[in-house]
Amino acid sequence: MPSRTLSGRSGPRTAAVLAVAAVLVASLPPTALAAPAGGGSVDATVTGPVGDRATCPRDARPSDTVGGPTDAVPPTSSNSSRSPTPNESADLTVARGDVAVVPLSVPSGANATVSVGSGDGYSARLDVRDDGDGRVRLLVNTYLAGNRTTVAPGTYRAAGDDAVTVTGGTPAEPLEPGTYPVTATRNGTLVAERELTVTEPSFESATARRAVPRLFDAANASEIRSANRSALTASLQSGEHEPEVVEGETLLLRIDASSLLGAIAAQPGNTTTERFLALHDETEPDTDETFEISGPCGGILFHETVTEGGARVLLDYHVGAAYVLLDTTNLEGTNAGGQTVYVEVSSESRLGDAGRELTASFRIAPRQTAIRPAGTETVRLTADDRATVSGETNLLAGSRIPVRVESRVGSTFERRTTATVAANGTFAATVDLSNASAPGLFAVHVGPDQFPGEIGEPPGVYWELSEYGHRPRVTDLNVRRLALPEGGLLVAYEYDSSTDRFRPVGSATPSDEDLLVDSRTEPGYLLVVAHRDSNGNRAFDGPATDSPYRVDGRAVSDWLGVTVDGVEPNGTEPSATFDADRVVTPTAEATTADPDTTTTDPATTTTTPETTTTDSTVESTGTSGTVESTSTPSTASDGGSTTHSDVTGVGIPGFGPLVAAAALVVAAVLVLGTRR
Repeated sequence: MPSRTLSGRSGPRTAAVLAVAAVLVASLPPTALAAPAGGGSVDATVTGPVGDRATCPRDARPSDTVGGPTDAVPPTSSNSSRSPTPNESADLTVARGDVAVVPLSVPSGANATVSVGSGDGYSARLDVRDDGDGRVRLLVNTYLAGNRTTVAPGTYRAAGDDAVTVTGGTPAEPLEPGTYPVTATRNGTLVAERELTVTEPSFESATARRAVPRLFDAANASEIRSANRSALTASLQSGEHEPEVVEGETLLLRIDASSLLGAIAAQPGNTTTERFLALHDETEPDTDETFEISGPCGGILFHETVTEGGARVLLDYHVGAAYVLLDTTNLEGTNAGGQTVYVEVSSESRLGDAGRELTASFRIAPRQTAIRPAGTETVRLTADDRATVSGETNLLAGSRIPVRVESRVGSTFERRTTATVAANGTFAATVDLSNASAPGLFAVHVGPDQFPGEIGEPPGVYWELSEYGHRPRVTDLNVRRLALPEGGLLVAYEYDSSTDRFRPVGSATPSDEDLLVDSRTEPGYLLVVAHRDSNGNRAFDGPATDSPYRVDGRAVSDWLGVTVDGVEPNGTEPSATFDADRVVTPTAEATTADPDTTTTDPATTTTTPETTTTDSTVESTGTSGTVESTSTPSTASDGGSTTHSDVTGVGIPGFGPLVAAAALVVAAVLVLGTRR
């Protein structure tokens, strides 16, 4: 969505809104991860006049957008658990647009009449019912009090279990800056009196900061204030072009503009995030305050990010700020390059006659993780209860990193723990490997990064596979790393629990960029096994010919969950252990001619009798497999639906001539026997 200028806008003065804009600087080169020598850092805070900004080409925007919350409801004048309560203390002086808290003492459990303002200007009359404690905290939304025609719903509420009902008033003039009497009477007798002072609107700054990953789940603003005191947030680190937050951290955007809090509270929605999103969506009537995240060539899409759970909003009435939290690992749109957030107030806004703009810029830097000792990529582990995984990272100090160690010779062995990043960027985690096999091969996961792990001197077999984002049909997996010290292939198997058999569905060599697999339209699990290549033909000829790599007599293997269209496999991975004797040989597929397109020579035409379906078994040392004619359907698997690839005579990508030859020989014998 192109950014709007502040001048020349039209719209009713009764409108109010927020929107958010992040500008992508795609032409800039990637920035360095680490801060410059000396450890510089900056506050990404900018204030100033409105400037021109480039707009994104129309065809660069997504063609479909996600709708807003469907269960949003407008705030009401009665007390509701969905409405935010600023604080429990008196707040009798507020900037216009903020929410004031006016404490009143009334007879316990009694009704009282409250008047705000006077007859010669703004005035409103309310009925207040006390819950029995003799104290009423009246909440006044001074943004909604700017309505010129009537007392808008939600302008007056009560904190706690008290109740407020608007009974009348003469809001011919909005609640302008000034001092207003607030009185409570009971049966004509004055029981409480206060003064509410409304000052000019306040728009101070927008600041972006780094924060530890777990702060994204903060329950309220007090947890953010506590994180600031505990040094779990920090200024963005200096970058080559823009200040940087590291991928994996929480981006904490603080908007110090107390005058926007009432506008946010006035929007429909069950949560603060929904109310904020309703403003961003620019619902009718048109609005005059905007908070955008969009930009040329994509940028971070705020609406979609909220929908996917990557953004949250919390309000801090105590300090007059709104916090926008972004999970930098779960952002929709394009997050490469520099991003800029804009908070704008147009000249038409009821909050002020002059246009205002607050901005904050940032860039998301790649996450870096290295294993100790420096210069190594393999984690040397020990078969005891004090095995250590240590290294360093560019994540903010205090960040907690999940560490997982899984065996690749024992599919059920896995250990999990957490490491905390120290002030110098190092981390260390201790895991109990006293029951692990020795020698042993492991995959060591440190956050999203993966490293090979070893106990003793096993063969240096290692692989790392990844998926290509959200796809409705999976046909390949990206081979990020594959090490086979004696050569060979990485073979993917589908397991059928009903027959306790493994069916090969794809393979890859160390020089391949992808592991091609049978097309999958349902999520499931594949067993990945490292095999040797006995004849050097770079194709899988079955486990009898191309035997698996083994450690202590067990095949080197691991289960891999395959996500389809963003849906992960249900349940846990199968507990089955790979056994070459339970591998099903790929099915031979006969070619059937199309009678409408086949041309035959009458002089050489022969009559072919009807083919008889026959099952044959090919026996070989260490394995047995079944070759079936094409009229016999293949066994369905628990791992998800598959469709064989178009490989003549075999139907499995990456498999060699020995398997194909066996299938063709059997087919030829069947045909000759039938002709005789």
